[in-house]
Amino acid sequence: MSITDQDIIDYGQNHLFAYTDYQIQNYVINTGITDHRKTRQALLEIEQRTNSIIDHDFLVRKHQANIGIKKEELTSEISAAKKQLIQVEIEELEFALKKCNIRKIALEEERNTFLNFVKMFVKTKEDLDKVYNDPEEDKQYWISRMSKQAAIDLLSYGKVSAGNMESIIQMPVEDQVQTLAGAIEFNKKMETGLLALQRKVETQLLEDMKTNINPELIPNLEKTVKPYDTKNLLGTTESKT
Repeated sequence: MSITDQDIIDYGQNHLFAYTDYQIQNYVINTGITDHRKTRQALLEIEQRTNSIIDHDFLVRKHQANIGIKKEELTSEISAAKKQLIQVEIEELEFALKKCNIRKIALEEERNTFLNFVKMFVKTKEDLDKVYNDPEEDKQYWISRMSKQAAIDLLSYGKVSAGNMESIIQMPVEDQVQTLAGAIEFNKKMETGLLALQRKVETQLLEDMKTNINPELIPNLEKTVKPYDTKNLLGTTESKT
């Protein structure tokens, strides 16, 4: 049976549009750079989603109460026109209640993903305290963060930007050295990796052109993105701190 427009509309109305695990891991948690800071970021996301879940609980209860009130009004109302208006208000509240419940479930799924991540690094309540009260880990995070930002500057522009350099020189001298050394090392590894990948892609492209008389000059991007093995290209993507 072929799909109809209404099937698509209904799916969109009832689907849980939560963040995917991949999205959460790589574009929310991994912004923390170090394992310590990633855990802290996950805890922040848990707190925000818990607040949203509580807010949605209140909204659900309010909608349920208002629906009950409107149904009582509908029973006692004698005007046909007013009955019609009250029925519309009931349907509107029921729709809002449905959307609220769907969003709440999505929030709970996202929170569970963050909870699972935290539990990989936090085993006791004392570990939780360390997430927010560990000066050495905090220092290492800022060294790693500024090192990464400086490395991106080097890779993109050939020099560290004025803003990032100003932030780096506000650090103690020994931390400046560690930050800049890390940036240079990361930049060189990335340059080497990109050159190796470029050669691999060019070789594959030439091979493809030998067997394809009319190669696509502007290929579909989705068809060109292949799962290349990066094990020996850029090293592991896992945090070492």
